[in-house]
Amino acid sequence: MRKWIKFSIDYNSKGIKSKVKDQNYIEHSKAMGGYEISDNIDTKEVYLEKYFLNSFENRLSNYYDFISKRISKEDEILSLACGSCTTELQLQNDGYNNILCSDLDFPASYNKLKTLFPDFKFFIFNAMEDTLTSKKDTIIVLNLIYLFNQDELLHFFKNIKKSLKNGGQLVIDSAGSPDNWLSYFIHDILLPFEMIFLKRIIYFFKTGKWTGVYKQDFAYRRNDDKIIEAAKAAGFELIDKENYAFYVDFNRTMLIGGVISRVKFLKNLLKPLAKKIPYSRMFLFKNNE
Repeated sequence: MRKWIKFSIDYNSKGIKSKVKDQNYIEHSKAMGGYEISDNIDTKEVYLEKYFLNSFENRLSNYYDFISKRISKEDEILSLACGSCTTELQLQNDGYNNILCSDLDFPASYNKLKTLFPDFKFFIFNAMEDTLTSKKDTIIVLNLIYLFNQDELLHFFKNIKKSLKNGGQLVIDSAGSPDNWLSYFIHDILLPFEMIFLKRIIYFFKTGKWTGVYKQDFAYRRNDDKIIEAAKAAGFELIDKENYAFYVDFNRTMLIGGVISRVKFLKNLLKPLAKKIPYSRMFLFKNNE
């Protein structure tokens, strides 16, 4: 496991500043875009087309693909740390009528979503502390565990297990690429170089102004074995796994992503390398206790 450091432009300074990991729901939701929706969204069809079908690198479609092939529409489902709840709303729209969404607070879009999706169910739930009195058939956890260190991940598995029926299923994704030499090169060498040097130089030549850079202790990257190890220690059994979103890390970079977008055949040439850095690694676990 490795700390995941992110770099971003700071237009209000000229140096390099360190930022700690998001400390609460407000900070994290702001970093994720605020979970707001456009004022011109007036039907659920328009909402799902804009926010589900056109999600970054089809990540939400990948979630949907994995879940819809493995989870019954009849299941009582709890989804944790839902954020905008977009994947869950697509599932509900397609017949998953027993989904209960949750997060540390209501998303900014809640009232609008409730208008578009009258059957939308949401409540405040802290997955590290809270438990349900009525256990669920399935728990879904998307785009969350990258925030946890290994001890926190084990605690998380142990706590959510209390809200899952014996024999119930847990769907979880890695929310980030594995910790290997290629992800290290991209995240710890190439992306910092692009942000600290290339993007600032380009901005300077365009505007005549110099910018600063934020260096944030963002999250963690870990391999499959660390996720499976923590799940097993909490009493879960791995049932299935599938990888998606192989080009996300490449496309985050100016140099590699920029070339891929212009030289189409290069994407196929890079496919063997892309297979080493799936951004969405989906796991299906079973509660054996």
